[in-house]
Amino acid sequence: MDSSHSRGSAGLQNPIRYFPLEKGIYEVAPGLRPWGADLGNGESDRLVFQLDSGFAAAIANKAACRRERLSKYCVTDPAWTPELEAGVTRFVRERLAHEHPGYFSLSREPAGRQTLACGLTGDRLRFDPDGRYQGQEFVSGWDALASQVQEDLAVVVRGRGAVQDRLVALHLCSPSH
Repeated sequence: MDSSHSRGSAGLQNPIRYFPLEKGIYEVAPGLRPWGADLGNGESDRLVFQLDSGFAAAIANKAACRRERLSKYCVTDPAWTPELEAGVTRFVRERLAHEHPGYFSLSREPAGRQTLACGLTGDRLRFDPDGRYQGQEFVSGWDALASQVQEDLAVVVRGRGAVQDRLVALHLCSPSH
């Protein structure tokens, strides 16, 4: 992937801002809020995947990380099963197409295959009826979809009973941004 890989982001909104010090009061707290809470970013605060004018830089950084050593940035746990990956990647594909129809389109073929066309990167990601990625450029559907969004992604499986919550998949290229 080269710098031409992330094209078409000129029409995106200004960077989305989150400023924890806005009250001027020092607090040691997680600052968690219900999903969709107004954080000052308008409609973007209600989206799972947010796109802004920093998209090209974020995708270029992900491409550089992938070239450096993908296993450093994209890791999965043995609990990350093909079924779990299929469910997560289906959710991501559907949300991207639903939230950003001007940039992502999801086509469903009669045989149950799906293709996600990504207008910002130019990638066309194909998935078989079982949700498995059918391309060569990325190592998995998880890697392919994480390479289409600005955010770093993590999947945590909720524990039951004495079993604790468990991080099972991580695609982390920009932890401080």
